[in-house]
Amino acid sequence: MPVFIGSTTPSQRACLSKEFKKLYAKKTFIPRKQKIAIALNTCNVGIKGVKKDVDLIIDKKYQSIMNDADFYPFLIVDDKGNVVGSINVNYRNDLNAFQISNSKVVDKGKGIGKKAYLLLIKKLKKPVYSDSSLTQDAENLWRSLVRSGYAKFDESKGKFVSKK
Repeated sequence: MPVFIGSTTPSQRACLSKEFKKLYAKKTFIPRKQKIAIALNTCNVGIKGVKKDVDLIIDKKYQSIMNDADFYPFLIVDDKGNVVGSINVNYRNDLNAFQISNSKVVDKGKGIGKKAYLLLIKKLKKPVYSDSSLTQDAENLWRSLVRSGYAKFDESKGKFVSKK
């Protein structure tokens, strides 16, 4: 559970300081608000009023319509049970892993997608790969997972993959 600004621990403050130094040292332009969001997400520090607690539930109705044993559609639900997004994954025998085929979040930029991906990785207990072709939002999310140590880019496959 994230800690809110104003009640951060010394280790979170140290993490934020380290993240800000890294972000401000980069040669590429990143807007200030985006730098703040990246640092807060990386250090698991929340902002009051932002709902970040999510859960994943399998969408059995959609799964039965698709009639594919290797297809797993998940709904992202918030702590009040509202659907706030979805993630569709396929099991890939050739990779002995799962691959995300599609994902979307209703309210972007609030950490919901990252939290859902981390929960998905934990639940599936096998590596999770990105698709080869990613939207800019998806690529940003995977790069955030890499910066946080939860994923890496697999050069041989040309995809991001979760770390165990």
